[in-house]
Amino acid sequence: MTHINIKKEYVSGKFIITQIEIKNHTGFDEAGYDIVCAAVSSAAELVINVLSENFACKCEVKVADEPPKIMLNIPVPEFTDEKKSFAVAGLLEGFAGHLKNIERDYPENIRVVIL
Repeated sequence: MTHINIKKEYVSGKFIITQIEIKNHTGFDEAGYDIVCAAVSSAAELVINVLSENFACKCEVKVADEPPKIMLNIPVPEFTDEKKSFAVAGLLEGFAGHLKNIERDYPENIRVVIL
């Protein structure tokens, strides 16, 4: 089962996502055929690319192959510019919602926890 921990911190009067940890295999199917894993991985890659390339966020990303793990840390200073903060927070909340939808459809393969 894939476990996803989403950490929120209270910044400037609101809770924002500052860390996302994705770990383990989903176990839906074997490697190369696992659609649940593909959905999570491709969405994570999209979010990481948009944050780093389009929003120029100085995010810390760590990836491990075995056991599989993606750790994304978004530094709090990224949330000081109001327009950038709105865009980054919206992207991260959309990603969290997408992961919760996958969890709803595949509850035996993915667990999302908001911390």
